[in-house]
Amino acid sequence: MRARLKGPIPELDYTLTREDAWVEYGFLQDEGAKILSSGGSGARLIPLLARNPSQLDVVARSEAQRCMIELRLSALRTLTFQDYCLLLGYRHGTAEQRLELFKSLPISDPARKFWEEHRLLWGPQGFLFLGRWENHFVRLGNLLKQLAWIKAEPLFSAQTVSEQQALVKKHWSERKFRLFLRIALSEFITNRYLHVSGFRDDEGDEEDEDPAKALEPAWRAVSRQSTRLFQETLLRKNFFAQLLFLGRLPYAEGFPPEAHPDLFQAAKACATEPKVQIGGLVELSQAQPYDFYSLSDNLSRLEPDSALHFVERLPKSVRKGARVINRNFLKRKAKILVPEGWKRRPLLEQEAETRDCTGVYEFVILEKD
Repeated sequence: MRARLKGPIPELDYTLTREDAWVEYGFLQDEGAKILSSGGSGARLIPLLARNPSQLDVVARSEAQRCMIELRLSALRTLTFQDYCLLLGYRHGTAEQRLELFKSLPISDPARKFWEEHRLLWGPQGFLFLGRWENHFVRLGNLLKQLAWIKAEPLFSAQTVSEQQALVKKHWSERKFRLFLRIALSEFITNRYLHVSGFRDDEGDEEDEDPAKALEPAWRAVSRQSTRLFQETLLRKNFFAQLLFLGRLPYAEGFPPEAHPDLFQAAKACATEPKVQIGGLVELSQAQPYDFYSLSDNLSRLEPDSALHFVERLPKSVRKGARVINRNFLKRKAKILVPEGWKRRPLLEQEAETRDCTGVYEFVILEKD
């Protein structure tokens, strides 16, 4: 499946996913949980629904993102797995096929109007690459080939990690890739396209808890994580590696969770209807107790005081064993107070960072005692 560079839709931050939602899926074991979650593009909600929660309250960043979430959830309820993948763009299809599938979705008038206005974009290619985040990485994949003269395709032909390591030695240029990352992950680029501010590319955060990481610029962190991916995982099984190095998603074994049939069917079988609202994360978190807080990197977007005391201000009735999972993207980190009755779970944080296929997040995981 080759991504055609049409778009992005300016109002949409992301339409695929910028996270590895297998992490939350792995940590959410109990059925019947009450969940408060960041909405993202809606893709991160499918694995949560596959765990059959009793309640799923969702916070969208904007009206456009709410429309993306609504479309995804409606497609989950309405379509077969094959048609779901065709509509979104995981499978090849025509604009006519996608338009017919879209017409069958019971979505609100505002969402239908929004998507009909952009049908010339999603009709030929689906929805996956219409967000600014995804569109930027598709362009990076093309630039990696055209400007840095690095062709990553041979690396993805490997069927084993040892075979991949041999191909890395033969085809890969670490020097060129590091130079490419210094440009691609400059502060200007990340602020403009990846919606991240608050870090400098060449200087660390003096208040970082880890002095070694405080001195590490963003491009070097990604380079280090890429080296780890080359050595420990098959790139073809990693959607983020496909997006970054190829600018497309040709290998189904690396698709995000929503595009795996068993997980899709489990999510489809869940009777719980997510409730989606725009904004209001802090207010929702304080209004009632939840068992699982899947926050993406939203705490880093709050005012510092709200982020610092977020867990402290949760209802006292939050049950023992409840978890808060927050990501920190690159150098943008939220300081979170660990109040009495809660504890950090450093081993789980390490496990999450090992599992996470993107390599651009650090995790903060808190658990109620």
